[in-house]
Amino acid sequence: SAAVSSHSDSAALGFDASLLVLAVFGLLIARLISFAWLDDIPHVIDEIAYDLQARMYALGRISGEPVSPRSALNQWFIEDRQRRYGIFPPGWPAVLALGHLLGLSRWINPLLHALTVVGVGRLGRRLGGERTGQLSALLYGFCPQALLLAASGMSHTLAALLAVVALGYVIGWGLLAPAQRAQMSTRQVAAQAGCAALALGWLCVTRPLCGAVIASCCVVASLRPFTQGAWRPAHAWGVPMLIMPVIGVMAYNHALTGDALLLPQTHYFETHAPPIQAQGDFRYGPGCNTLGFGPDHGCETTYGSVGHTPAKALANTARNLTASMSLAAGGGLL
Repeated sequence: SAAVSSHSDSAALGFDASLLVLAVFGLLIARLISFAWLDDIPHVIDEIAYDLQARMYALGRISGEPVSPRSALNQWFIEDRQRRYGIFPPGWPAVLALGHLLGLSRWINPLLHALTVVGVGRLGRRLGGERTGQLSALLYGFCPQALLLAASGMSHTLAALLAVVALGYVIGWGLLAPAQRAQMSTRQVAAQAGCAALALGWLCVTRPLCGAVIASCCVVASLRPFTQGAWRPAHAWGVPMLIMPVIGVMAYNHALTGDALLLPQTHYFETHAPPIQAQGDFRYGPGCNTLGFGPDHGCETTYGSVGHTPAKALANTARNLTASMSLAAGGGLL
């Protein structure tokens, strides 16, 4: 009976040795891909910008002096006029900066991948039992697409972890029995809600559109416990934790663009010339990075013409889904 009790206690705490094993193997495989096949260097132009941002943050700066001559050192997605900095939101570069400070920058994404494997497994177990949790962790942990991203310097692995933390908490709270909720202290509820809200806020300053989608999913998932009267006053601690990263990025925007609501990315696309002056391929200018449809939307030519249309959106979505499903199953890698 002691063994059964110990197993039950471990399950209640969310511990599962099988999830830990899968997470460690996922971490090691991602790290091997980065070292053996990606040479531990950025390959995508986005990665280069992220790495520049992270290195500057590690030095205690958000921008540097412009370099000269500009024409010889022009790079994609890097502002190089009055100041030099990467244009992307600061959520992922701030985490990557910790890796640079520790001399372990290429371990950050594999470690985040391992944590996500555990999170996916725990959420799967809550939804469908122990076997479902193990299968979920296995499929995610060894998905070629997830492993390749975890081996890179891209922000998707961090976004996946933050999404699992935020959405997993909301779903998990709704699945708890009333007696289980009643057993939780106010401090426990406040701490868990605060961590989930901070994860959602950090996701919004890492990949804003992903943050908006996951926030919408959290709202939908919260409807069930809300209608059951399951929410407690301690959940209000999540509000400041959600807002803090947003306020931080507004201060960041103001420091770089002079406007708290103007993203460096938007400022760059609206005022900077394309790094490559290919005839007709790029159209940087006001509104090109704005969401929506119209002849002025879109910073480069797509499907043979400028502008965004619903037909182009559907075609692009279909193409991306096809590529994503193929890569998720190993296509292009095996």
